[in-house]
Amino acid sequence: MVVPADCEWVEGDEMLVDTSALTGESIPRKVPDKNNHRVLLSGFVVRAGECLIRVKSTGLSTEMGEAAALVHAASERDTQGVFERKIMNVCEVVIFLTLVVTAVMVYVQIFGASIVCFLECLMNEKKATS
Repeated sequence: MVVPADCEWVEGDEMLVDTSALTGESIPRKVPDKNNHRVLLSGFVVRAGECLIRVKSTGLSTEMGEAAALVHAASERDTQGVFERKIMNVCEVVIFLTLVVTAVMVYVQIFGASIVCFLECLMNEKKATS
């Protein structure tokens, strides 16, 4: 059974609790333990035992809820690293150069024949005057 809220063990059997969802520990621990640690956090999985508990917090007030809120807040910020900013700058330059080259190519395609004629006329005038 998954513990649905942050709770405190009040009385009952010694319980074997899987805490890997929150702590990453692969070995289940006992509640209460030898140090009289009686806390069961939301997301823990009860592997064995029964007890009476007192609910301390639910929802976003639990340890798991606070962690989820922090992750959500961090994902909303616009956090760009130095490498990502440099890559974006290079992309902007490449896009700008592509647009300029495209504009020049379109211009040459539309007005290309008149430019060639103009240049040929200039070359012929230089030859005629020399």
